Amino acid sequence: MTDLRVRVSGSDDLRARVAALDGVTVVDDDPDCCVTDDPAADAGSLPTVAVADDPTAVHGGLAGFVRPDAPDTHLLDQLRLAVSRASPSRSKAERLHDITRDIVACDDPETVYRLATEAAARILDFDISYVAEAGETYFEPKAMSETMGEDGYTDTMRIDEGLAGRTYQRGESILVDDLAAVDEAKPVDPDYRAALSVPIGDIGIFQAASTRPGTFDERDRELVELLMSHVAETITRLRTEARLREERRTIEQLHESTTELLACQEETALCERIVTAAERVLEFEVCSVLLVNHETGRLEIVATSDSPLAPPVGNTIRPDEGIAGRTFQEETTILVDEVENYPEAKPSDEAFESALSLPLGSVGVVQAIAAEPRAFDDRDRELAELFVSQAAAVFARLRAEQELVTERDRLEQFASVLSHDLRNPLSVAKGHLDLTLESGDEQHLERVDDALDRMDALVDDVLTLAREPSLDERPDLDLETHAEEAARNVGLDALRVADGLPTVGADPSALLRLLENLFRNAMEHGDDDVTVRVEPLTDGDATVGFAVADDGPGIPETAREQVFESGYTTGGGTGLGLPIVRSIAESHGWSVTVDDSEAGGAQFEIRTT
Repeated sequence: MTDLRVRVSGSDDLRARVAALDGVTVVDDDPDCCVTDDPAADAGSLPTVAVADDPTAVHGGLAGFVRPDAPDTHLLDQLRLAVSRASPSRSKAERLHDITRDIVACDDPETVYRLATEAAARILDFDISYVAEAGETYFEPKAMSETMGEDGYTDTMRIDEGLAGRTYQRGESILVDDLAAVDEAKPVDPDYRAALSVPIGDIGIFQAASTRPGTFDERDRELVELLMSHVAETITRLRTEARLREERRTIEQLHESTTELLACQEETALCERIVTAAERVLEFEVCSVLLVNHETGRLEIVATSDSPLAPPVGNTIRPDEGIAGRTFQEETTILVDEVENYPEAKPSDEAFESALSLPLGSVGVVQAIAAEPRAFDDRDRELAELFVSQAAAVFARLRAEQELVTERDRLEQFASVLSHDLRNPLSVAKGHLDLTLESGDEQHLERVDDALDRMDALVDDVLTLAREPSLDERPDLDLETHAEEAARNVGLDALRVADGLPTVGADPSALLRLLENLFRNAMEHGDDDVTVRVEPLTDGDATVGFAVADDGPGIPETAREQVFESGYTTGGGTGLGLPIVRSIAESHGWSVTVDDSEAGGAQFEIRTT
């Protein structure tokens, strides 16, 4: 497009401002138009644009008007419109073509809408027009003609009512010659008589009004539809570009957050960083991380958002309960658009309306929840799955490292047993054997025999610790049968087996050894007539494992973790019996804890689910 030739009538500041505009040449001879900030200036027949605070202070017949603080692009648009409107040799369609090129070149929606309403005023000669975007419930005005007063529009116009709602919902233009004859028409201003309503794709609507019936015709409708098609195309492009920029920013921030995850060296810090990233990057309102507690077998919240709506850390649910339980069991993402549509959902707060629940590998669940329905979409799911899968990989690394530490500790236990526990009975046996040889007194051989028995027990326990149970096949085993066999093996006479014992999937020899060690522990620390009871372990109405209880002296609360440490013993045992119990349980994915029994003795609780 050739430069506009503009004559400036007014201050030096205005001349400098116009001269700085792209595509404008300031001239005194043969100008295309005039611009002035002098209310008294007379440009004759030239199309004139006034720059003033008050449009009523300048003379009539202006081709355009801008305020002094308006952007330079606005001034340039007004100058071009003034020239286009004044050209008798050019049709409205030709002049619209020029303005649509400017619209398509825009880089922000506000300018697009402003140019559209100005084109309606300057080129199509519409007195009153405006553009509105469709929100969730109401239209939101974005731009309007300067002649439209504050009472001429409203921001409470529903997207499903009136002419505007019909235009948007059906995607079709409506031309009304007389609004008084149309029942669904509800003009904001009672003076409005004629109207033209045109959809802007799926974005919103354009509406023009007039106080004169029959103002608009089919040609106006065609020209506005042409103009709005360019507006819709440009707004769609700008929205797409904005979404791509936002997605690129989100991906970059997720990459940074993933780098932070990789640096974590312990699970608590990892969980807290998952929550922080979900809030900061994915913009989730409330996020919680739930991990399986191996002692209770329940999903426990270990990290959550700092929000009054967030469930507190420490809350637990069964691993088969609610949306979180289903996510954990099926290891699949669940997007809850409205809680009321999911009967199994058990939100911690009645305010929650939607959720996004993601499996954290096989160790837990990450949940995002919101107080409004349909707060999450497929894009949220994709980004969250990408991030949580990385977090699950870090969990796997931390768990693998912990297994290596456990294996190292196991080897250190073997070394301790071999270097210390076996050396003592060896020394005892050797000493008494020497005494037997020297004195010929065979009573020392009893001590040798005792020492050899202890060595045999130690070797047996060490081998048990060293050999992981074969878990390739884990048949469902009858607990009562194995408990009775274990009692016979260790010489336990007073065994009581309760009704309702569950079957357990386990390695048969490992389960037998676990029960033998628990029974033997009760016999070593109780009286000769100690009674041991095997009974179901329940959580509410669900059976979650089994318990082995006795009526012996019990275990002090301060020693309940020590009893699972290698070498810890208060009797004549090897100190490896209960560590073997824990080792067997953990190898099966179970947990074992100790508490008081109803009879006042010890109760070992083995959770198998």
